Amino acid sequence: MRIIQIPDVRFGHTIYSYRLIDSTQDKAFELARQGAADGVVVETKAQSRGRGREGKFWISENGGLYFSIIYRPQTSVPDSSALTRIIGSKIKRVMEKLISKYMNIELKQRGTNDLLLNSRKLIGILVETETYASDLQDIKPEFYIIGIGVNINQSHFPRHYESVATSIKIEISKSFSRFRILKEICNGLEVILPK
Repeated sequence: MRIIQIPDVRFGHTIYSYRLIDSTQDKAFELARQGAADGVVVETKAQSRGRGREGKFWISENGGLYFSIIYRPQTSVPDSSALTRIIGSKIKRVMEKLISKYMNIELKQRGTNDLLLNSRKLIGILVETETYASDLQDIKPEFYIIGIGVNINQSHFPRHYESVATSIKIEISKSFSRFRILKEICNGLEVILPK
């Protein structure tokens, strides 16, 4: 693990970067409970227990970008489902802009947390929260963990996932920098997520 510091940004000012981790979500929760600041990112090249919505397994092999952002809004934000939809819409625009230089694409948003390319999953989004209550009537999120998985440079998937998953490399035969995509997504989310 290495820690990367990037000045003058909100999301990604501190990045905990791993080669392999169980789950970026779990590590981000651990750091948030220890008091890690708004905008800290946990990213990895691969996960052994990556997860999606409803605890579903997320294939997290080398070649993808898997990261979680600690988000501590000071103002009221929508519930997790609405927040996921807003985040998905922004990531859709960011990725379409990046990829459109090489291929005319339109990502489709399925539900609140999946972005599809050619009817196969390219990006998954998982927003989880931990709440506290000052009384039974006033339950508020203490923080959110925004988990994002992007299939970037994988050249293939296990046979039982080939029909449901794709990567940028499979679709346009070009590799992308994982950190460039991380930076672009973080910059995009800074614009739309209130402090």
